[in-house]
Amino acid sequence: MSGSLSWQIILFVVAALAAFCLLVGYRTKWASFFSFLFLASLINRNPLIIQGGDDLLMALTFWAMFLPLGARFSVDAALQPKLKEEPNQTTTPTSFLTMATVAILLQILFVYIFTVILKTGPHWRSQFDAVYWALNIEHYSTGFGYWMTQFPGLLKVFTVLTIVIETGAPCLILFPFFWPKLRAIGLLALYGMHFSFLFFMHLGLFPWIDFVALTLFLPSSFWEKLKNTFPPRPLTIYYDKDCGFCLRMALLIREFFCSTDTPIHTCQSDPDVLAVMKKENSWVVKGNQKTLFLRWDGVVRAMQMHVLGRLPATLLSFSPLKKIGHATYKKIAVSRNAIGPFAARWFPYKKLNVKTHWTIQCLATFFLLAVFFYNVFDLKPFKRHRPKIMDPIIRSVRLDQRWSMFSPKPMTVSFVPQIVGTLRNEEKVNLYPLTSIKEEWEPSKHLYSYYQDYRWRKWFERIYLKGHKTGSFSTGSYFCRKWNHKKRARKEQLATVEIYFVVSRTNTTGEPKRRERKRKWHHWCFEEFKEKTQ
Repeated sequence: MSGSLSWQIILFVVAALAAFCLLVGYRTKWASFFSFLFLASLINRNPLIIQGGDDLLMALTFWAMFLPLGARFSVDAALQPKLKEEPNQTTTPTSFLTMATVAILLQILFVYIFTVILKTGPHWRSQFDAVYWALNIEHYSTGFGYWMTQFPGLLKVFTVLTIVIETGAPCLILFPFFWPKLRAIGLLALYGMHFSFLFFMHLGLFPWIDFVALTLFLPSSFWEKLKNTFPPRPLTIYYDKDCGFCLRMALLIREFFCSTDTPIHTCQSDPDVLAVMKKENSWVVKGNQKTLFLRWDGVVRAMQMHVLGRLPATLLSFSPLKKIGHATYKKIAVSRNAIGPFAARWFPYKKLNVKTHWTIQCLATFFLLAVFFYNVFDLKPFKRHRPKIMDPIIRSVRLDQRWSMFSPKPMTVSFVPQIVGTLRNEEKVNLYPLTSIKEEWEPSKHLYSYYQDYRWRKWFERIYLKGHKTGSFSTGSYFCRKWNHKKRARKEQLATVEIYFVVSRTNTTGEPKRRERKRKWHHWCFEEFKEKTQ
């Protein structure tokens, strides 16, 4: 496809639309498929800046296609055909078990199971100083994390705890006895570990994606207790039975802002409410004190019923927004006959099928086994025995993964880039303003601040640690284009780009780290400078 900016904008807009549809549960199966497709496309396009969190998000998005995500808190759940006839009935079951549910849960646990297996170095297995070495990676550690390196004895305890949690927590979560207490202990341990990551290290989205993923292990009893802790306030919604659009809106509002057992009735079922509806040309929302709320006030009142809707409801009740809300409601009320066909076309009543066909079950089982063995064959004893057919199968759905954070041992170097440009007139310019181009420049201890974000850090990490020629060439070409696309005098054009790294090595002696400057790439912007840079 075209790499033009306009085409990229179109793709991002469509991807955002698919993600929004997935969020609200509109045509959920299609939304989950297109969200997977666009995420896979984005990851395929940017392999040099991908980290473990992206692999986990990719895997979760894949398994989500096999799950009935539209069964709760969604447009699909609200607009089921049986609710059109009788809005006050139970719709979908509260539990769901298929091979896809097993797969997505095991996928999350694979992160911990295989990462602890891959931690084979002596820093993890015998010396127990891996956390000390990890926090000494200055372009990863936070200020607090680097400060903690003053306590190597305490960090040995943290190293042991990391191994124990990554080994024991999956066992506690899966243990069939003393459930759900043991599962709660395992989840608390994993959540605690990820919270410590946030305090100690800059890891991008990885801990946050894990936080969300682990909620899948919370039992239904937890959500019931949470619901009872913040119970929705009682409410009754009345709508005009001659208005199909009105019923749809009532069902959607109940689904997202009220309890699922909030009663919905026709105004015609209550003479007093019917009189109010005809007089005010409005739906009617009745509170627990039998107070009636009309028009936009009814919308705000319905949103206030649920703890998640109270903040936005408060904002929408402010005078300027309230006026806009009443005007919008009035316009919709007088145009509801025209809106009806549109609503019927784009928000139809559609049966929600939560049952999974046996072919989908078989497909989920196949990919679960493929992911498991892909991880197994990534282990050193089995690596050379991996079947050649496995890679294209796994990569075709972007389930290729390697949970090797700080494995088999943490890296022992810290580094920041310096990017030096040389103009035609031989003047030196700094192409990466976050650092300096001076040879004697000494960065501070908090090296993460010298990167624009963790994606740039990953990019430069590939260049320095892997010697990635494609990444180095692309970096040089990028700075050549960025500088030379502006109209400049010929002597001020960028001629060459040099990528240096200021590097320091971790030691255990307590002595100050000695920094050195290394050149990793030399790039020419014009053919005439090629010989000079070889």
